[in-house]
Amino acid sequence: MKSLLENLRAKFFGTAPTLHVDIRAARPDDAQFIFELSMQQVLKGHLNTDYLLPAAQKGFAAQVGAAIGDAPVPMPGERNGAGARVAVMTIAEEPVGFAWFLEERPGSWDADVELHLVALEEQFHGRGLGRLLVEKTLASVNSKRIYARCKPASSRMLALLKARGFAEKGPRTPSGTVTVEQRR
Repeated sequence: MKSLLENLRAKFFGTAPTLHVDIRAARPDDAQFIFELSMQQVLKGHLNTDYLLPAAQKGFAAQVGAAIGDAPVPMPGERNGAGARVAVMTIAEEPVGFAWFLEERPGSWDADVELHLVALEEQFHGRGLGRLLVEKTLASVNSKRIYARCKPASSRMLALLKARGFAEKGPRTPSGTVTVEQRR
């Protein structure tokens, strides 16, 4: 950890303190962090407001637990039992963000994967950390097609994905959600 003197030097002489950033596989003790940061994203318009309903939150908590535990994820319809991978970004070993990938359907990991959720604590926005998280996690997925759905509130994420080669596919939904994809 930097000393007070080193931080003061950084403030007055322009050398920013070094952040110890890591991206690792999510662990069971990350579940509460992922759940709470996701609920914050709901309140900001990045996710469906149905997640505010108690029954939906219970289901979402089960999905988080399954995704972290490398178990089939309970999802509606044909996606039920899909596999998932969740990466957590840490600074000084404290979680600050995550990226969650989910199969389009069970067994489709090599063909179709959704970048299901990406979230970063607000105090770390604008530092390139979200870009780093997305780039590193995208590089770890070998699917032929990766797609994401972005709500209007997620304009920064949409711009980031387009800069990484994602293209809009199909029309926007009536609520303004757009699907973007990258074919490899």
